[in-house]
Amino acid sequence: MNRTLKRMNYHFYEARRKGVLTKRDQIKRLKIARDVLNKHSPQLWTDKICFYLDGVSFWYKTNPVAEAKTLHGKKWQQRNKGLNPLCTAKSSHTGSGGKAVKMFVAISYRKGVIFCEQYEKCDRDYFASFIRRNFRKLFRASGKMHSRLFVQDNCPIQNCAKAQQAMKAVGAKLFAFPPRSCDRLAIENVFNLVRRELRLQALCRNLVYQSYEQSSKRARRNEHFSVLLTISSNPCTNTYILLLSTKASV
Repeated sequence: MNRTLKRMNYHFYEARRKGVLTKRDQIKRLKIARDVLNKHSPQLWTDKICFYLDGVSFWYKTNPVAEAKTLHGKKWQQRNKGLNPLCTAKSSHTGSGGKAVKMFVAISYRKGVIFCEQYEKCDRDYFASFIRRNFRKLFRASGKMHSRLFVQDNCPIQNCAKAQQAMKAVGAKLFAFPPRSCDRLAIENVFNLVRRELRLQALCRNLVYQSYEQSSKRARRNEHFSVLLTISSNPCTNTYILLLSTKASV
Protein backbone atom coordinates (compact mmCIF):
# COMPACT_ATOMS: atom_id res chain seq x y z
CA MET A 1 0.00 0.00 0.00
CA ASN A 2 2.78 2.45 0.93
CA ARG A 3 4.64 1.82 -2.33
CA THR A 4 1.46 2.36 -4.35
CA LEU A 5 0.75 5.67 -2.61
CA LYS A 6 4.32 6.88 -3.16
CA ARG A 7 4.13 6.00 -6.85
CA MET A 8 1.03 8.22 -6.99
CA ASN A 9 3.14 11.05 -5.50
CA TYR A 10 1.52 10.79 -2.05
CA HIS A 11 3.62 11.20 1.08
CA PHE A 12 3.00 11.07 4.82
CA TYR A 13 2.90 14.79 5.59
CA GLU A 14 1.67 16.73 8.57
CA ALA A 15 -1.93 17.79 7.98
CA ARG A 16 -2.11 21.16 6.24
CA ARG A 17 -4.14 23.96 7.77
CA LYS A 18 -5.54 25.64 4.69
CA GLY A 19 -9.04 26.57 3.73
CA VAL A 20 -10.94 25.97 0.53
CA LEU A 21 -9.43 27.36 -2.66
CA THR A 22 -12.41 27.96 -4.91
CA LYS A 23 -12.64 28.85 -8.58
CA ARG A 24 -13.37 32.45 -7.61
CA ASP A 25 -10.17 32.53 -5.55
CA GLN A 26 -8.20 31.28 -8.55
CA ILE A 27 -9.64 34.06 -10.72
CA LYS A 28 -8.70 36.70 -8.13
CA ARG A 29 -5.18 35.33 -7.81
CA LEU A 30 -4.73 35.37 -11.58
CA LYS A 31 -6.10 38.92 -11.77
CA ILE A 32 -3.66 40.29 -9.20
CA ALA A 33 -0.78 38.51 -10.97
CA ARG A 34 -1.74 40.22 -14.23
CA ASP A 35 -2.15 43.59 -12.49
CA VAL A 36 1.32 43.31 -10.99
CA LEU A 37 2.77 42.37 -14.38
CA ASN A 38 1.06 45.20 -16.25
CA LYS A 39 0.87 48.02 -13.69
CA HIS A 40 3.97 47.63 -11.54
CA SER A 41 7.69 47.44 -12.05
CA PRO A 42 9.68 44.27 -11.28
CA GLN A 43 11.02 46.08 -8.20
CA LEU A 44 7.59 46.09 -6.54
CA TRP A 45 8.46 43.34 -4.05
CA THR A 46 11.92 44.62 -3.18
CA ASP A 47 11.73 48.43 -3.38
CA LYS A 48 8.06 49.45 -3.29
CA ILE A 49 6.57 47.32 -0.52
CA CYS A 50 7.96 48.69 2.73
CA PHE A 51 7.08 45.82 5.04
CA TYR A 52 5.03 42.66 5.55
CA LEU A 53 2.96 42.70 8.75
CA ASP A 54 1.26 39.74 10.38
CA GLY A 55 0.18 38.39 13.73
CA VAL A 56 1.49 35.09 15.03
CA SER A 57 0.72 32.93 18.05
CA PHE A 58 2.93 30.40 19.80
CA TRP A 59 1.30 27.89 22.12
CA TYR A 60 2.44 28.14 25.72
CA LYS A 61 3.41 24.71 27.06
CA THR A 62 4.77 24.11 30.56
CA ASN A 63 6.83 21.18 29.24
CA PRO A 64 8.31 22.24 25.87
CA VAL A 65 10.40 19.10 25.33
CA ALA A 66 7.38 16.84 25.72
CA GLU A 67 5.47 18.98 23.22
CA ALA A 68 8.42 18.87 20.78
CA LYS A 69 8.47 15.07 20.94
CA THR A 70 4.72 14.75 20.42
CA LEU A 71 3.73 13.43 17.01
CA HIS A 72 1.47 15.79 15.12
CA GLY A 73 -1.46 14.66 13.05
CA LYS A 74 -0.25 13.31 9.73
CA LYS A 75 -1.99 11.95 6.67
CA TRP A 76 -1.22 10.68 3.19
CA GLN A 77 -1.38 13.67 0.87
CA GLN A 78 0.29 15.27 -2.11
CA ARG A 79 2.72 18.14 -1.64
CA ASN A 80 0.37 20.72 -3.17
CA LYS A 81 -2.65 19.58 -1.16
CA GLY A 82 -4.62 22.54 0.08
CA LEU A 83 -3.87 24.60 -3.02
CA ASN A 84 -6.04 22.64 -5.42
CA PRO A 85 -9.56 23.89 -6.24
CA LEU A 86 -12.19 22.82 -3.68
CA CYS A 87 -9.53 21.10 -1.60
CA THR A 88 -10.27 21.18 2.12
CA ALA A 89 -7.79 20.46 4.86
CA LYS A 90 -7.61 20.40 8.62
CA SER A 91 -8.11 23.88 10.06
CA SER A 92 -7.04 25.30 13.37
CA HIS A 93 -7.24 28.55 15.31
CA THR A 94 -4.04 28.92 17.27
CA GLY A 95 -4.64 30.15 20.78
CA SER A 96 -8.05 28.60 21.42
CA GLY A 97 -8.30 26.21 24.35
CA GLY A 98 -5.07 27.39 25.99
CA LYS A 99 -2.70 30.26 26.59
CA ALA A 100 -0.61 31.55 23.72
CA VAL A 101 2.19 34.05 23.19
CA LYS A 102 0.73 36.49 20.65
CA MET A 103 2.81 38.91 18.62
CA PHE A 104 2.70 41.32 15.73
CA VAL A 105 5.79 41.02 13.56
CA ALA A 106 6.97 43.02 10.53
CA ILE A 107 9.72 42.14 8.07
CA SER A 108 11.26 44.21 5.30
CA TYR A 109 13.48 43.43 2.32
CA ARG A 110 17.20 43.79 3.17
CA LYS A 111 16.28 44.77 6.75
CA GLY A 112 14.99 41.52 8.24
CA VAL A 113 12.64 41.64 11.21
CA ILE A 114 12.06 45.34 11.90
CA PHE A 115 9.31 45.05 14.51
CA CYS A 116 8.11 42.57 17.11
CA GLU A 117 5.50 43.45 19.76
CA GLN A 118 3.65 41.12 22.09
CA TYR A 119 -0.04 41.72 22.78
CA GLU A 120 -2.81 40.12 24.82
CA LYS A 121 -5.97 40.82 22.84
CA CYS A 122 -6.42 42.34 19.40
CA ASP A 123 -9.72 44.01 18.58
CA ARG A 124 -10.67 46.82 16.21
CA ASP A 125 -9.76 49.61 18.63
CA TYR A 126 -6.44 48.01 19.52
CA PHE A 127 -5.35 47.54 15.91
CA ALA A 128 -6.39 51.06 14.91
CA SER A 129 -4.30 52.36 17.82
CA PHE A 130 -1.47 50.01 16.79
CA ILE A 131 -1.41 51.57 13.32
CA ARG A 132 -1.27 55.12 14.68
CA ARG A 133 1.46 54.23 17.19
CA ASN A 134 3.75 52.17 15.02
CA PHE A 135 3.26 52.55 11.26
CA ARG A 136 5.32 55.72 10.85
CA LYS A 137 8.19 54.02 12.70
CA LEU A 138 7.83 50.94 10.49
CA PHE A 139 8.01 52.99 7.30
CA ARG A 140 11.16 54.71 8.55
CA ALA A 141 12.72 51.40 9.63
CA SER A 142 12.11 49.90 6.18
CA GLY A 143 14.34 52.55 4.58
CA LYS A 144 11.95 52.96 1.63
CA MET A 145 10.92 56.54 2.25
CA HIS A 146 9.61 56.99 -1.31
CA SER A 147 6.85 54.41 -0.76
CA ARG A 148 3.98 53.88 1.69
CA LEU A 149 2.94 50.40 0.54
CA PHE A 150 2.68 47.50 2.98
CA VAL A 151 1.26 43.98 2.98
CA GLN A 152 -0.89 42.17 5.53
CA ASP A 153 -3.39 39.32 5.42
CA ASN A 154 -7.18 39.50 5.14
CA CYS A 155 -8.01 39.30 8.84
CA PRO A 156 -11.32 41.20 9.34
CA ILE A 157 -9.97 43.04 12.39
CA GLN A 158 -6.93 44.26 10.47
CA ASN A 159 -9.12 45.47 7.60
CA CYS A 160 -12.08 46.95 9.49
CA ALA A 161 -13.32 50.52 9.00
CA LYS A 162 -11.41 51.84 12.03
CA ALA A 163 -8.19 50.26 10.78
CA GLN A 164 -8.70 51.76 7.31
CA GLN A 165 -9.27 55.21 8.83
CA ALA A 166 -6.04 54.84 10.82
CA MET A 167 -4.16 53.77 7.66
CA LYS A 168 -5.44 56.84 5.86
CA ALA A 169 -4.40 59.06 8.78
CA VAL A 170 -0.77 57.86 8.61
CA GLY A 171 -0.69 57.74 4.81
CA ALA A 172 -0.33 53.95 4.58
CA LYS A 173 -1.45 52.12 1.44
CA LEU A 174 -2.36 48.45 1.68
CA PHE A 175 -1.26 46.13 -1.13
CA ALA A 176 -4.05 43.59 -0.79
CA PHE A 177 -3.79 39.90 -1.63
CA PRO A 178 -6.83 37.73 -2.42
CA PRO A 179 -8.34 35.61 0.38
CA ARG A 180 -6.62 32.31 1.25
CA SER A 181 -3.28 33.45 -0.18
CA CYS A 182 -1.06 32.78 2.82
CA ASP A 183 1.25 30.84 0.48
CA ARG A 184 2.03 34.20 -1.17
CA LEU A 185 3.06 35.97 2.05
CA ALA A 186 6.80 35.81 2.69
CA ILE A 187 6.40 36.39 6.42
CA GLU A 188 4.67 33.02 6.83
CA ASN A 189 7.99 31.35 5.96
CA VAL A 190 9.67 33.24 8.80
CA PHE A 191 7.03 32.05 11.29
CA ASN A 192 7.49 28.48 10.12
CA LEU A 193 11.24 28.67 10.70
CA VAL A 194 10.78 30.24 14.14
CA ARG A 195 8.45 27.42 15.20
CA ARG A 196 11.02 24.87 14.04
CA GLU A 197 13.73 26.71 15.97
CA LEU A 198 11.65 26.70 19.16
CA ARG A 199 11.12 22.95 18.87
CA LEU A 200 14.85 22.37 18.32
CA GLN A 201 15.69 24.54 21.33
CA ALA A 202 13.36 22.54 23.53
CA LEU A 203 14.97 19.27 22.41
CA CYS A 204 18.59 20.46 22.59
CA ARG A 205 18.20 22.11 25.99
CA ASN A 206 15.86 19.42 27.33
CA LEU A 207 13.43 22.08 28.59
CA VAL A 208 11.12 20.16 30.93
CA TYR A 209 9.57 23.31 32.40
CA GLN A 210 9.10 26.95 31.46
CA SER A 211 6.94 29.75 32.77
CA TYR A 212 4.75 31.89 30.52
CA GLU A 213 7.27 34.73 30.83
CA GLN A 214 10.12 32.44 29.78
CA SER A 215 8.05 31.19 26.85
CA SER A 216 7.39 34.78 25.75
CA LYS A 217 11.08 35.64 25.99
CA ARG A 218 12.12 32.61 23.92
CA ALA A 219 9.63 33.52 21.20
CA ARG A 220 10.72 37.18 21.10
CA ARG A 221 14.42 36.29 20.90
CA ASN A 222 13.80 33.87 18.06
CA GLU A 223 11.99 36.53 16.07
CA HIS A 224 15.29 38.43 15.68
CA PHE A 225 16.52 36.92 12.45
CA SER A 226 19.03 38.35 10.04
CA VAL A 227 17.03 37.92 6.87
CA LEU A 228 18.13 38.25 3.26
CA LEU A 229 14.79 38.13 1.49
CA THR A 230 14.72 37.69 -2.29
CA ILE A 231 11.34 37.80 -3.97
CA SER A 232 10.94 36.61 -7.51
CA SER A 233 9.87 39.31 -9.95
CA ASN A 234 7.62 36.80 -11.71
CA PRO A 235 4.13 37.64 -10.37
CA CYS A 236 2.58 34.52 -11.86
CA THR A 237 4.60 32.23 -9.62
CA ASN A 238 5.57 34.87 -7.05
CA THR A 239 8.16 32.55 -5.58
CA TYR A 240 9.77 33.59 -2.33
CA ILE A 241 13.31 32.58 -1.42
CA LEU A 242 14.38 33.05 2.17
CA LEU A 243 18.03 32.89 3.19
CA LEU A 244 18.09 33.15 6.94
CA SER A 245 20.87 33.10 9.46
CA THR A 246 19.62 33.30 13.04
CA LYS A 247 21.32 35.39 15.67
CA ALA A 248 19.34 33.82 18.49
CA SER A 249 21.32 31.55 20.74
CA VAL A 250 20.33 27.89 20.73
